[in-house]
Order: sequence, then structure tokens, then C-alpha cells
Amino acid sequence: MLQGIVLLTVYSAGLGLPFLPAGLFFSQFLKQAEKIKPRLKKIRIISGIFLVLIGISILQGRLQKLNICLFSLANNLETWRQSRPGGLRLFFGLLFTLPVFVLAYSYFKKVSASRKLFFQPVRFTFMLLFLVLAVLTLAGLIDPTGFFSFWFTFRGI
Repeated sequence: MLQGIVLLTVYSAGLGLPFLPAGLFFSQFLKQAEKIKPRLKKIRIISGIFLVLIGISILQGRLQKLNICLFSLANNLETWRQSRPGGLRLFFGLLFTLPVFVLAYSYFKKVSASRKLFFQPVRFTFMLLFLVLAVLTLAGLIDPTGFFSFWFTFRGI
């Protein structure tokens, strides 16, 4: 029964937590949505083409090939993790720092163009999130390799 309570709590948190940042950054989202409006027709067309391609790949059985590739990738990740755990930890640590540098660079580029400092909570939150992930990965406290290999081989409950 305790396991059921824990699973239900984790499920509920996973379902509800994305709505907290959505509520916090809704005004920022509306500002960004105004910038996207001119491109909305192209986004809809590309999304529709993507859905049609997924449907065609399901009909032709090619989606199974993607599943086979993901299983192979998961197996290779697991083999690499067992043979060189430090190498993968370094790889994922550096991979998580890449968005931090990209977001910081774009922020400083905007600041230098406008010549005034301004706080961007969404950018700061993502920078902090990726920085924490990088530090925890490099310290060996989290294992993204195990997560990705599990995710690629997940078949449901």
C-alpha cells in the first residue's frame, strides 16, 4: 500500500508541477506568443506534415525500426556506462552546461545591444536548472545515462 501511495504522489507531482512555472511565467509567455503569431501558420503546416509522416511510418511499419534503433542506443549507452562511467558522466555534464553558455551568451548579447540590464526570469530559471543538472551529473549524484537507457527501453506498465 505504501508503494501505491508513493507512486500516486510521484504521478500527481509529475502531472501538477509543470503548471506551477506555467502560472509563474504566463505574462512572459504572452509576450513571446505575440512574436510567434506571424509564424503560426507555418508552424501548423509543419506540425501537420509531421503528423502525416508519423501516420505513414506507422502504416509502413517503419516506426518499429525507430523503436529498434532506440533499444540499440539504450544498449550501447548501458555498455558504455559499464565500461567507462567517468567518461559518460563528463559527457553528460558538458552536455548540460552547453545550454547554460548559449542562454548566457544570448542574454549578454541582448544587454550589450540595449545597453541596460534587465532580469529575465524564464532564462534565469533554465540556466539555473541546467547548471544544477551539470553539477549534479559531474559530482556523480545523478545518472542521466541510466535515465536515458531506461527511457529508451520503457514499454509501459
